[in-house]
Amino acid sequence: MAEIETAAGEGGGDARRVRREPSNIMYCVRTVKNRPGEEDTFLVGAEDTHVTKIRHDYDRCEKLDTFTGHSMGIRSIELSRDGKKLLTGCEDHSLRIWDYEEAKSKCILAGHRDVVVSTLYNLS
Repeated sequence: MAEIETAAGEGGGDARRVRREPSNIMYCVRTVKNRPGEEDTFLVGAEDTHVTKIRHDYDRCEKLDTFTGHSMGIRSIELSRDGKKLLTGCEDHSLRIWDYEEAKSKCILAGHRDVVVSTLYNLS
């Protein structure tokens, strides 16, 4: 169980610790992508509004980074040919272009009329 410290009560009483059960919310994974050259690393997009970079080997799984910025579930992930940029499509009707190394959003393409379910970089 997680412990959370609360503010002082009425009358200036001492702060107290409250035990809370961990959340049982589960998110559906919508898309998974692998970056060439990082065979043990995956990008996972789910209904939890962000892309998570995960390293996986046979005996452990490690969260490396999180791309945060969308307001709804991630539906599509695509990497640029050079692997420096990430393109995501989302249920919030937007696309985002990310710097892969910094995990920071560099551009938002908003205003689509519906969910963005697929993305593709021009490979020519």
